[in-house]
Amino acid sequence: TLAGMLENRAVSIGNLETVVDQLSTAILVVTRDGAIIRANAGARSMLESGSALEERDGRLTAMDSSVAVLLAGALSNRTKEPVLVPLRLDGGVRRIAAVLPVDLKAGIFSVFVHSPEPDIPAVGKHLMQAFGFTPREVAVLMPLLEGLSLAEVAEVLGVSVSTVRTHL
Repeated sequence: TLAGMLENRAVSIGNLETVVDQLSTAILVVTRDGAIIRANAGARSMLESGSALEERDGRLTAMDSSVAVLLAGALSNRTKEPVLVPLRLDGGVRRIAAVLPVDLKAGIFSVFVHSPEPDIPAVGKHLMQAFGFTPREVAVLMPLLEGLSLAEVAEVLGVSVSTVRTHL
């Protein structure tokens, strides 16, 4: 019985890995010090392209020193909250790296790097419909997805950083 359960679990994990590898969003699993445990095809492509993030000696790092500091801070996060790291690439392309803890005790994190779609307002409407976000929550989220910091969003919306955090 146990062997059958393990075999079914292995098949399920294999299927999930296949799906994750087919996503264009870069997905990495890394340790607190940035050691790459797993990278899907989108992540390998991103790392090989010489974009904002790269692999050095088996570790995830940023090409820009200020982004490297933000990434290191996200990987030292001791809460269950995700941390967004804005990435700016050559040619004005913007990406967001979302760093989410997987296992805080073991220091394992997942990193998702996605390019926001140009039609942000339509995405905002879908977020409101799908997840029940309020218009103000979407108003905070959309600039963050464009790469603005919490302070920049607060300035644009004319509210405090604390208010932005509340809506986030």
